[in-house]
Amino acid sequence: MRSHSPGNQNRPKFRVSVLAVAVAATLAGCELGGTDDVGSSSGTGSDSARSIGGGGVKGPLADAVVKVYQVDYSAAGFKGSLLATGSTDAAAAIQGLSLPIPLNPPYVMEFTSDANTTDITTGAAPVISTMRTVITQALLDSGEQIYATPLTTMATDLAIKNADSAAPYSGNGDGAVTQAEFLAALPVAASQVTSTLGFGVDSSIDIFDTPPLINDTTDSAEEQRATATYRTAVEALTAVVYEMEQHSTGDSNAVLSELANDLADGAIDGSVDGNPSSVIGNSAL
Repeated sequence: MRSHSPGNQNRPKFRVSVLAVAVAATLAGCELGGTDDVGSSSGTGSDSARSIGGGGVKGPLADAVVKVYQVDYSAAGFKGSLLATGSTDAAAAIQGLSLPIPLNPPYVMEFTSDANTTDITTGAAPVISTMRTVITQALLDSGEQIYATPLTTMATDLAIKNADSAAPYSGNGDGAVTQAEFLAALPVAASQVTSTLGFGVDSSIDIFDTPPLINDTTDSAEEQRATATYRTAVEALTAVVYEMEQHSTGDSNAVLSELANDLADGAIDGSVDGNPSSVIGNSAL
């Protein structure tokens, strides 16, 4: 962890107070509201394509655009060739999205919002309009629905940034990311995100695999508790990002991305790659 100058030593205390206010407001909203029940069958297959089910959840996003890219370790954001495009329906479930056979994961799946996209929890435009996650062979084999959230977005970005790094990652530092390094980086990045900005998410919860809303696969009390905890963290992080946006030079998407860049060294302290963040100002922390 980077050492702090005397002027920075008070900043974590202020940051905690801001987060606490945002979380309290979010939890109050959750207690007043109901639980979303967005049903969607898991991915099914044919001889030529494999359909993908799931959604994008800040609140569940209706009428969002969904794209799946082949992972390319030399491309920006590891987004290589565009393989499939779909959308979410009025209930925020993915529709019309199929991957070509033979499958060749991993893939980056990204949700973007346009003028027609609605957060069905609030009935308004989404606070965070771009979210992504990674589709692995393990996820495809599980048959589970696949979701992107602000937490998976941060974890994906963090894994991309740190995959070639040494401990706690498994990279060899040669400047070239391999599939093995990237896949090994995903759970490490997810753990860093949830331990820093997970707001009580248990370490046993896999944010890439756990649905952030009740669906037809959350049929046990334990699964529903995990979903409720995860969803609370999603809403809390979104509230924090929105609050930080008011004191930053970028929009909520830029703030979320910069938080991942900031966390890359293990601490959110307003510095990215050793330099002050150009997006998140001191007043936002």
